[in-house]
Amino acid sequence: MNDVYLLGLAVLNTFVCFIWIETSDFNGFEKSKIVQWIKQYTFSTISKKLKKLNVRYTLTEYTTTSAFVGCVLFTIVYNTIHNWFYTCVLLGVVLFFLPYLNYINCMRKYEEKIERDCYDFTCTAITYLRENRSVFKVLRDCQKVVEYPIKSDLEHVLIQTHDGVDLKESLLKFSKKYPYDEILKLNQLLLSKAKEGVYSPIQYDVMMEHLEDLEKVVNNFRIQKDSKRKGFYMVVGFSLLSGYLVQSLFNTDMMMDMNRMEFYYFLFFGFHVALILLFERKFSKTTKSKERSST
Repeated sequence: MNDVYLLGLAVLNTFVCFIWIETSDFNGFEKSKIVQWIKQYTFSTISKKLKKLNVRYTLTEYTTTSAFVGCVLFTIVYNTIHNWFYTCVLLGVVLFFLPYLNYINCMRKYEEKIERDCYDFTCTAITYLRENRSVFKVLRDCQKVVEYPIKSDLEHVLIQTHDGVDLKESLLKFSKKYPYDEILKLNQLLLSKAKEGVYSPIQYDVMMEHLEDLEKVVNNFRIQKDSKRKGFYMVVGFSLLSGYLVQSLFNTDMMMDMNRMEFYYFLFFGFHVALILLFERKFSKTTKSKERSST
């Protein structure tokens, strides 16, 4: 009965808070740091961020995912804790951060796509330079084979160059948006070709070999990341299963303090939720940093 009272009290307090928010001056509270921190993880904010990545994240998708994840977590958590209040708190936290986890996953895939597209663009450009094409033709022909957003950015470089903007300035802006080692080296080759008319097949061959070595490093890094990711979730799943099995071995006669045991299990599940969030945030990083510089 205490669990029912606690749950009812939490619902009542939430209702009172909503009434207070509607009838009070919310401007000062809305600008507070804690509200701004919470806002960046809400569905509406995450949905707007994903639109910039050309990814559509609808309320229907969020609701469907929340229903599935909520049912699975409720079955696991409640059958372990046997406490409505703690279960609802954990479910609320997990479902609140679901859009953020989806954003991290989409961001990781988007950055990996950008890396692949930059690699394909550089290889194509080197191939065209080998054929002794002009810089303008190289960029124009590459623009036809690459995908968004590199396609639109290359088009912007071509438009600027056609309008009289210095090629070095245009390529510098392009490399700032895609700060990869292969893009920077390609820019040097393009500028040498444009200003000095340098045609160096040996240099192009060396660049192509560098790209092939880089691709091997990037692929190995991604394989290692996927392996670590699978290993991490296997450990988490085993840990949660162990917690459930340990709890099922006990009964009320063996437990001296049920409330304390429920609280400990609440912390146990809360720790795993925090661990998953931290793990996903850390492993969302791509190979743009030190892994690429190793070549």
